[in-house]
Amino acid sequence: MIPALPQPIPPSATRATWSPWLAWVVGVLACWPFLFLRTEFNQLFWFGDEWDLLDQIQRTGFAAWAFHAFAENFVPLFKLLWFGLVAAGGGNYGVVIGAMWLTHAATVALLGLLLREGGMRAAPAVLVMAVFGFSSTNIETLGWSVQWSAVLATAFFLVAAWWMLRRVVDHDHGGTWRDRLILGLLCAASALCFSRGVLTGSALAVVALWPATAGWWSRFGPRFTHAAIAFAPGLAVAVLIVLTQPGGNHQELGQEEGQFADMLRYAWWYYGMNPFHRLFEIGSWGWRTTTLLTAAKVLLTLWVLRRAAPREAWVFWLLLIFDLGNAVLLGLGRYHTGLETAHSSRYQYAALICTLPFVAFALQHAADSAARLLPALAPWRTAAFALLIVAATWGTTRHWLREIAWFAHHRGQITRDLLFTDPAPPAEGAVPGIPFMPTDRAKQLIEHYNLR
Repeated sequence: MIPALPQPIPPSATRATWSPWLAWVVGVLACWPFLFLRTEFNQLFWFGDEWDLLDQIQRTGFAAWAFHAFAENFVPLFKLLWFGLVAAGGGNYGVVIGAMWLTHAATVALLGLLLREGGMRAAPAVLVMAVFGFSSTNIETLGWSVQWSAVLATAFFLVAAWWMLRRVVDHDHGGTWRDRLILGLLCAASALCFSRGVLTGSALAVVALWPATAGWWSRFGPRFTHAAIAFAPGLAVAVLIVLTQPGGNHQELGQEEGQFADMLRYAWWYYGMNPFHRLFEIGSWGWRTTTLLTAAKVLLTLWVLRRAAPREAWVFWLLLIFDLGNAVLLGLGRYHTGLETAHSSRYQYAALICTLPFVAFALQHAADSAARLLPALAPWRTAAFALLIVAATWGTTRHWLREIAWFAHHRGQITRDLLFTDPAPPAEGAVPGIPFMPTDRAKQLIEHYNLR
């Protein structure tokens, strides 16, 4: 039997009652690592793909660069915003990283608002926002400006999900064409910021068409309309990439022996390992560890889906589909990079968003069950959850100094020493993260864009 997604329910009966301002407060607080470690973040410098982007802009001009698809990427909205900050900040890397953290703060709040809209109580929602917002496992996502594309796409995903639940699901897939237009624009924005942003519309389309209980077929027409509106932008981007890009893994499917097995294995490792392997600092590595973590994640997911209220289930199904979609696309596009990259820091952002709500729901359910079995514990339930939030936040934050110190040295100080103070740097293969760029060319870009 296919688990049912929720039927339309009056929002006042199902939406959590805690203030939405709480989500924005936690979002703002999530900027604490950036503010507290400002000196270390100021050491960061342009790295890797950023040099390539700046080189392309100068060589081809902004318009040609912004709308040029490369491999699996067609991200003109991200390019417009990214280079706009480069120009507005006068080449100051800190300006772009600062914008990244502001977007992260908004993303933390948007996650909380989506959970609130889905009916999650304040305590578990704050736990999710705090662990996600403060986690040092996100170091590469929040310390490298090209990863702003992923943060932007994720923010648009959360807004689109919130909008669909509030303006579409609540009205039994009715609503106005204005509601549908906004939904389509949000899905398009996500797809035009990040290669895996195409998953935003795809995931929303799946939950829109999911077979629910009685009355589903009678509303199939409106459901299909909303699914098509959500799905169309990502489909258009995918078709454009396939038609215009001769390279990339999508054009090489089936050409290597064992290729599909390698893709499946990478997707499995990504799904199973993240986010628990890094979050809990698990030292073991290999297929046994991955199998155990996968089993734990699957059992947790099934357990939550069986117990979640209809409105909560809508959010959980959406996050599960989004998580599986990321696994599939990474299996397709990154299998050749080796299994050791499957739990890379840059992949934790989406994995935390997709998994933490399941953990928080299970913890809240356990607290409620304990209070029912031992009524004397009921008055202490809120205090216990508050202590859990504090402990979890500290646990995810405590390694920030270590992480940013390493990051600032390898992606900041080394580059600065090479390009600003080394009297005789190597002519080639010396710019960190982009070995094919000549050192002289990097120095030309520094002068042209006033990089600092």
